[in-house]
Amino acid sequence: MGLVALIIFLSSLALGFISLTVLIWAALQIYRTIRYARKDSQVWLARFGEFNSELQETLKSMEVCAQNIAGTGQDLRERVEDIQDTWEELRSHPLLRTARFIGKFRHKSGSS
Repeated sequence: MGLVALIIFLSSLALGFISLTVLIWAALQIYRTIRYARKDSQVWLARFGEFNSELQETLKSMEVCAQNIAGTGQDLRERVEDIQDTWEELRSHPLLRTARFIGKFRHKSGSS
């Protein structure tokens, strides 16, 4: 009976040692995987940093272009408003009204 108890005790001790060894081996594998993943990610982080800086430069140039287009649109709007104001001034000028009145009067008297 003592021999069976000794065998069970030693086998459980051996199983515990094997389990501990497998646990340490798995932890080392996880550490190695994380270390290599970190090394690999450094290259990608550098590339993403370059891509990000290029993208920001492109966005800044697009912003400048959009501001230029908005400025040109504002200039065109002001010119159109100036043209409309000039047209209204011409239409409401007294000499032009008189000429229109005379034209209507002349047209009516000429058709009789």
